[in-house]
This record gives sequence, C-alpha cells and structure tokens, in this order.
Amino acid sequence: MNKPVITVIIPVYNTEKYLEECIDTVLGQSFSQFELICVDDGSTDGSKEILDAYAMKDSRVKVLSQKNKYAGVARNYGLTKAEGEYIIFLDSDDFFETDMLQNLYDKAKEFDADICVCDAKNYFEASGRFGKPKQYLDKEKIPKKQPFSYKTNPDYIFNFTTPAPWNMLYKKSFIVKENLKFQEIKRANDLRFFGTAIIKANAIVTVDKRLVNYRVRESGNLQSQNDETPLGFYNALLQVREEILEMGIMQKIQKSFMNHALSVFTYNMNSLKTAESFKILHEKFFQEAIKLFYIDQYREEDIYSETTLERFKKYKSKDIQGLLNEFYNGQSEEKRRVLYNSKTKDPKVSVIIPIYNTEKYIEKCIGSVQDQTIKDIEVVCINDGSTDRSLEVLKNMADKDDRITLIDKENEGLSATRNLGMELAKGEYISFLDSDDYLENDALEILFKKADAENLDILFFNTHVRFFGKITEQEKEGFSKYYRRVRDYQGNMAGIDLYVKMNRVKEYRVSVCMQFYKSSFLKEKALTFHEGILHEDNLFTYKTILQAKRTGYLKNKLYNRTIRKDSIMTSPATLKNFIGYFTCYAQMLEFLILYENGKEFNDETKSFLGASINTVYNSAMKIYRNLSDEEISDISFPENSTEERLYWYIKRPELEIRKIRKSKTFKTGKVFTFMPGKIKSKIKKHMKGQF
Repeated sequence: MNKPVITVIIPVYNTEKYLEECIDTVLGQSFSQFELICVDDGSTDGSKEILDAYAMKDSRVKVLSQKNKYAGVARNYGLTKAEGEYIIFLDSDDFFETDMLQNLYDKAKEFDADICVCDAKNYFEASGRFGKPKQYLDKEKIPKKQPFSYKTNPDYIFNFTTPAPWNMLYKKSFIVKENLKFQEIKRANDLRFFGTAIIKANAIVTVDKRLVNYRVRESGNLQSQNDETPLGFYNALLQVREEILEMGIMQKIQKSFMNHALSVFTYNMNSLKTAESFKILHEKFFQEAIKLFYIDQYREEDIYSETTLERFKKYKSKDIQGLLNEFYNGQSEEKRRVLYNSKTKDPKVSVIIPIYNTEKYIEKCIGSVQDQTIKDIEVVCINDGSTDRSLEVLKNMADKDDRITLIDKENEGLSATRNLGMELAKGEYISFLDSDDYLENDALEILFKKADAENLDILFFNTHVRFFGKITEQEKEGFSKYYRRVRDYQGNMAGIDLYVKMNRVKEYRVSVCMQFYKSSFLKEKALTFHEGILHEDNLFTYKTILQAKRTGYLKNKLYNRTIRKDSIMTSPATLKNFIGYFTCYAQMLEFLILYENGKEFNDETKSFLGASINTVYNSAMKIYRNLSDEEISDISFPENSTEERLYWYIKRPELEIRKIRKSKTFKTGKVFTFMPGKIKSKIKKHMKGQF
C-alpha cells in the first residue's frame, strides 16, 4: 500500500457486538487512501479475534494491543504509529457514512485546515431511530467566513461543537507541533485534547453534513461510571485554563470558555448517582471552580444553553444539604428531582409517561410523541425509580427537546406517578401513555381537534395490539378480544349514557390509555388514581365516565398497545393483584353509593353499574382462592377503611357475601346496586364514621 493520506485510529475494548459494522463502514469509504489502526485495549470478549481477522483480509488494517489502560492511552499509542497526513479518532461502537473521509479531507485540503469538523447523528440502539441534535455542529455559533479560529470566533470557539474527537479530522503536523496528547485517565480523556487543539488551531473548517452515527447504547458506557471519578474532568479544564492564560488570550475568549466549563460541570453533576460524589463535585464547584472559570462574573443571560442555565440555577438555589435531600433521599414531593422543565407555553396537550425499567422501549415511545403532527404539546416523563438505563436514555432525549419535563423519583408505583404527572400537567387535555407503548403520529391532533371542538370531558378511542416475547395463543386471543371495539358510538352524550351503550355490547374498556381527558374536568372533580395498588384503571375509569357530562368516541386506532411477557398484564397473579382488585371493588362500591344518591336509574343501568363492580370482585376472589395460607395471613388494608371492613366479611364463617354470591341477583350483576339492606347500611354508616 502507498503511504496513507489519512490515519484512522480506533481504540477497542469489548465491543465485539458492534465492531464489524464499525470497521465495515470504515473500509467501505469512497476515499481509499487511508490506514486503519485499531488498538485493542485488553478486551476480554472476542474483539481481538475480530480485529485479527480483518487485518488478515485487508492490508490497510493494523492491530495494536495493550493492557487495559483506557481510550486515552490507546489513542496516544495509535498516534505514535500513524503515517497519514491527517488523523481521525473514531469510536468502535459507532458507524459512518461512506463519504465521511472524502468530505472531511476535501474541505481540510481546500483550506489547509488544522481541524475539520463535521456534523453527526445519534443512533438510538433501543429503538433503531436516528436523532439529529444541534450540538455536534451548532451553525448559529460558526462564522460565515471559513476558515476561522479563536481570533475570528472568540465568543463561541469552545461552543460550536462538542469536546469529542470522533467528528474531527486533524492535520498530523498540527498535532505534532502542538504536542497534543490525550490524558491517560479512564474518562474525559479528550477534554484537554479538544480544549488545547481548538485554541491552538489557526484554521478550522466545517462540513455541514451528518457523517458520523453516534451510537446511544442499551448497555452502560463510561459516562455511567462518573461516580467512580467525579473530578476526572476537572484537571483537564484547569490545564486548558492554564494554556489560555499562557497564550494571553483569556480576556478575548473568556465568555466562551466560561460557558464551556459551566456546561461540563453541570452535565457531570447531573449525571452522578450517589450523594457522596455529588457532594464532592458540588463543593469543588462552588468553593473553587465558580471563580477559577469566571462563572461568578457573568449574568444569567450570558449563559448560552438553557439546559445548562436551568441546572446552574437549581444547584445554587439551595444549600448542599437541601440538594442532597432533594436528589438522593427523596420520597415526598419536596424530595423529587426535577431534571428538566418543559418550555412549551400553554400546551394544548400534556402527555404523561410514567417510566419504570423500560429502557428498550422508551425511544420509540417518546419518539412517537415528538413526531406528532401537533407541535404545541408537553411531554411529562416521570422516572419511577428505574434500576436499568431508563433515566440515562430519558436525559439524553430531554437534552434535545425542550418540550420534555423530566422528573426522577423513588419507586412509588404507577398511580402515584400518574398523579404527579397530572399535578404538573399544563395542557388543556391530558393523554396517558405507557412507556412501552407508542402513538400513531397524528393521534394527538385528531383527538385534540375533536375534543376541543365538541367541548368533551372524555374522548374514547381505540388501539392496535402488538405482542412481544413468548405470549401463548390463548393470551393473544384474550388480549386481542379485550382491546377490540367494533361498534361506533355516534354523537356526544353524558358519560353514563356512553357507559350503558358500551356495556350493552360488551365493549366497555377501562384502560386510561384509550381515553383523552380534559384537564379542567379532572381537576374540578378531584379525580386521581388510587395509590399503592395494581389494576387502578378499573376504579379511575368507573369514576371518570360516570361523572363526565360530555363524552365522545372515535373508532380510530390511534394507540399501539404492547403486550409483553413478564409485564404486569402477563405475569402470574399474586397477593398484590388480589389487594389491587379488592381495593378497587371496595372503592367502586363506596363511590356508587354516593353517586346513586338522589338519582333514578332504570334496571338496565343499575345492572351494568353493579356488573362492573361484580367483575372486579370476581377477579379478586379468583386470585384469593389460589393464595397460600401464608399469603392470606399477610393481607392487610388501611385501618377502618371500606376495604378492610368488606374483607372482614369474606373471612367470616357465615359469610354474608358468600350467600349473596349464590343468589340470582348476584349472577345477573345487580348484587351491588340491590345489596341486602344490612350490608349496604353498614357501608353507609362506615362512610359517615358510625361503622
């Protein structure tokens, strides 16, 4: 092979899953005059074998090996062996457009540039979707005339791109002349390299094309290990600061450097998972860094990034103990961690998405909301104490869409999480979306237009059903039947009337994800989910539809329901399921007694009202009959509650409810509307505090 024009350097550590795609997209470049140096950093998987196989097949591939010393050392090692006129450092889990090298080389050569920077896309592994973030090449912060340097772009020299090396082509003679090296540390090894290079370069050019596909991985990366070395990046920033002072250019580029340092600090503080690490970094920031990096000399309007500003204001609004209580000990409202606030003013729709350990589905779910044809919406994402990478994925998405509100809190369950979402929601209407489901792209526009035009309290609609994992045919048939509605319910009507019509043809469904709610209606009626239980939709839908004055229906399938193995819906029933169903039964019964007071219903309506409660009761008792004696001994309900009193009845030897179950009234679904006076009067007395 002739002497290469470009050297591509790739550090490799345990990326066998992605390595072939990465290397194939390098070797498949339209520009062929390059060498590829892969430095195996002590991989323990099959990465080294894959590299050796490529080296055997293609003379352009060179494989170097070292003990595990991390990417910075590997990059420096590769640099010592590089023969190309230009150098690019790529990551082994990314992949690249076929014209990447050609575009970068042509632009660099045209202007004899020291650095050529291109744009990039995010590739979200979980969903297979691509994102086009602004930060890899922020065109608003690039001069129209190129090439440029700190002299012609002083206010934004650190801010027009990110401090990652993989979207930059460097002239090798520039790297050698300035003695540029990566720090030999586990993470943030590129921060000093970038900072020094960007101020030393006399000629910087850009290619306005997204040529790199940066993989946002399902499994963890070094960013998730920030707690191990919370100050790992700090020395890099200090060294860049010293370089700027030595060059005597701080006054000229101070604002840009301040923004860069503040962004790096707040990003790292936001990524920490332990109170100890956060305290270390917080103290370093407010006791030292805020002065060293001139942050205290600037006003809020001088901070470029809204996300950075929001984080900064949050961190300085409370003392360290208050922040530790909020971020790391939170169980109550005061201790929830607000990571992002939606910037949408007066949104038409608030989409509430509770998240718990659904990292594989989040991208598709939230992406379906971001892609809606109606744009003035807010997305309220609440991480309910996930133990997987859900929060990391959420932060990544919230960073790129200012319509997202993101809350992080300890696990409290679906009901409490939805209630918090309703409390935060600012939209005229509310849609509930489960984090493993997704919407059709015009769903919210269709729902809002109809609900708003007809002044509806609730708009009902339909859903597609999709199955994942080992779902039995019997389960598939059951779920498909449940979510299928074939009738059309024309016109607007009171909720009770629609409830009766749906029950007549057995199409009454309780899933709140198939309903679109007016916010003011929910607030006026003080409607919330019963917290701490499963199957809460039974109670919530019963209360909402019966109190709604105006409801409507759309036959459209606007929602995509995911049925997957080991979810709440498909997992074997347990004690928690019994408690959830029984609580709903008791609370529905209590609500019905209040609701029917002073109202006259025909026998059909009474039958349906009772049948809904009967169905929930039967579900509870079906589970109860299969519980072990040990599980039954663990059953408890809030003291003196309706559910506690009713549960006491089912345990009595001469159980009155068992007598009812054998009656004709029970079998026709009228049991709870036409209860024997003794039980009904006891519940009424209990509700008045006399029971």
